[in-house]
Amino acid sequence: AFARRYGIELTESWQEHLVLQADTLGKLRQLFDEIDVNHDGRLTAWGLKRFAKQFYDGREPTDKQVARIVERLDARGDGVLTFEDFQQGIMALASACTPEFRHDHSTFSGVD
Repeated sequence: AFARRYGIELTESWQEHLVLQADTLGKLRQLFDEIDVNHDGRLTAWGLKRFAKQFYDGREPTDKQVARIVERLDARGDGVLTFEDFQQGIMALASACTPEFRHDHSTFSGVD
């Protein structure tokens, strides 16, 4: 309400964008394929830069910023982002961004 009242437009971060896309596997796959510019099943630094540019006010992010994105999403820690890494990284981000009370506790069996 505060931002709207003063004409401030808040844009989502790359993390928020990815988490919002994580609601369906199909959307996540489509997003991965858009970033995978050479269609080899791996995300390159160039593809990530192109994707992340929209979250840095149209400026290309630095190599250090792209390295942080890779670090957050690289589930295996090998520096290569496959779809599986991407998906696991997004799910980890989604979990971190979701308040604890919204997590699924249906498997909780109570106190032994």
